[in-house]
Amino acid sequence: MRRTLTFVLMVMIFSFACQKKQQSQMAKKAEIPILTNQLDENELLAKVPAMKDEMENYQPDSAAIAYLKNFDKDLTITVLLGTWCPDSRREVPRFMKVIKEANNPHFKCEFFGLDRSKSDSLGMGKKYQVEYVPTFVVQMNGAEIGRIIETPTETIEQDLVQILENAGN
Repeated sequence: MRRTLTFVLMVMIFSFACQKKQQSQMAKKAEIPILTNQLDENELLAKVPAMKDEMENYQPDSAAIAYLKNFDKDLTITVLLGTWCPDSRREVPRFMKVIKEANNPHFKCEFFGLDRSKSDSLGMGKKYQVEYVPTFVVQMNGAEIGRIIETPTETIEQDLVQILENAGN
């Protein structure tokens, strides 16, 4: 009888602990807003504090930054992200830091938030056929020359340099 009571008590404690953990995880998810449509960097950093921390702490590769700083052709980089996505919360602020340090007037960056189904009311997720976020679409003269999808092969800045080098620049 005593063993049974101890077992029942242990199951109840375990169940309670699991329930509390699940509630805590749900509360953390609820704290992160799902931002959709066109966004600007300041809005992202203000509404998703983890992005600001990641941006401040990231140390880009200096050789890649030097290459990007001296790139002399116009680029448009469309960033499709999910504020709910851990990969987006890691890679997008790193990208922002890279662009900030490169300080290249030839680079135009646009940010679009997508919901969990990779869509938004502007249709950007559909237009760019986004399956995973973040997706960085690099365009030159209106033509796509490369993408970085979800996680870079090397680092965000090294992958960006690789795309530009592969495009013959």
